[in-house]
Amino acid sequence: MSSLAAHRVEYAALLGNRLFDFELVAGNLQKSVAYYADYHSQSSMALRERAICDTFLKLYPRLGGAKCYGRWGSAHVVQRRADNIDRFATLLSRPDSPVANKVVAILSLYWNSEGLTVPSYRKQPVAAYGGISPRPFAAVAPGPVTLFRLTGADSPFNRENYSSLLKGGVTTDSVQYFVLIRNASASHPLGEVAEPAAR
Repeated sequence: MSSLAAHRVEYAALLGNRLFDFELVAGNLQKSVAYYADYHSQSSMALRERAICDTFLKLYPRLGGAKCYGRWGSAHVVQRRADNIDRFATLLSRPDSPVANKVVAILSLYWNSEGLTVPSYRKQPVAAYGGISPRPFAAVAPGPVTLFRLTGADSPFNRENYSSLLKGGVTTDSVQYFVLIRNASASHPLGEVAEPAAR
């Protein structure tokens, strides 16, 4: 990034209208090096959340007011400080954010599902996140994917906190929906893509 700052005119002449893209990718690659140098520490986790938010905020003006949907992982969607870290959705919900009061969080819960560990990419069962058990939701939702709204007038999630991750407040201070995903198999690293069977 220091080279880009020192030679911005040259980079602009070479890249043209792709300078923004290059700067965004190069900056995030640099941040990933810092993240993995101190992998899973409080400071690296905070760096990652800030990098995700900064990237979104740089891209948002170019989206022309579009509604944005995405899955950033369970830890990223909570809208209140957790584990002493402001997560992506928490940062997006701040008063100075262009999307303040427009962020909706959907926390993924898994039943009988597997995922890949990072960085080893081994398949393993997906555990409950934040101390919220998927069992009661699985008992009433037989389909492969079911969305639960937590903000209804008589919802117990409006009255109590059911997550060990979130300290104080009620569940809906941080998430407004759960999505239960049942019987999902893990994806695979790109190097393990199987060839299609001959017909």
